[in-house]
Amino acid sequence: EAFESYFQWFDSIDNKTAFLMDSSVPGALAHACKYVTDVGLAHRAIYNSINGSIPPENIEAIKNSDVDAAIVLAFNPADPSVAGREKTLVEGGVAGQTKGMIQIAEEAGITRPILDTAATPLGLGSGGAYREILACKAIHGYPTGGAYHNMTVSWTWLKRWKGSKKNPSKLVESLKGKDAYVEQLLHHYLGGMDGVVQAAWSAPDIGCNMIASTLGADLIMYGPIENVEAMITAQAYTDIAVLEATRQMGIECIAESHPIFKLI
Repeated sequence: EAFESYFQWFDSIDNKTAFLMDSSVPGALAHACKYVTDVGLAHRAIYNSINGSIPPENIEAIKNSDVDAAIVLAFNPADPSVAGREKTLVEGGVAGQTKGMIQIAEEAGITRPILDTAATPLGLGSGGAYREILACKAIHGYPTGGAYHNMTVSWTWLKRWKGSKKNPSKLVESLKGKDAYVEQLLHHYLGGMDGVVQAAWSAPDIGCNMIASTLGADLIMYGPIENVEAMITAQAYTDIAVLEATRQMGIECIAESHPIFKLI
């Protein structure tokens, strides 16, 4: 019921843009496939995601629906290297799956896959998630991306640096007794010390996506909607810089919506 109300609301304000169907409950995702087919929204729906834990019932639900787009996840908990992620996509072996995720997607009727390189925390193979962007596009030729902000939200040190209602910010604690420095900081950040802390958090939370975009990522799942204002300016900057670089190689953008045509 929640899915249905969300889809109805979104379609009422935007009848063109694609949307993700995402839930940790397999049954809810299976129902979503049927619902978007029944109401004529399947062509805009993206199943999130085909991964090692997808149950047979959900594969059948996709087959029996008109949904033809899906996120295909390259997550390999045993091997976060590029080779390990590719094994997940091509050979399987994750969570007992005997087939690769791409094959499962194809057999389920997915003709518009988006490969997700499976962002993993710093210290647990995060670099492989970035390198996999290049590998996926070169090997498979499919649109590729991921939720790279997961790297920052799972970064324990950064969470402590930011702090919470229960745990004081380590950043704020580190500034005690540095009055002249703090005074200078507060000249540059709105919102007092809260603004300083938010900037320290937002820099990597947004910057992690810019790294992916520079490497050619097609999809950036940047997190909660309240991140959009910071993210959209950073993304525009990255898109412009990348296009200026590719123009030197004879590659031009024909999309009129590209920020280089609006902001420069």
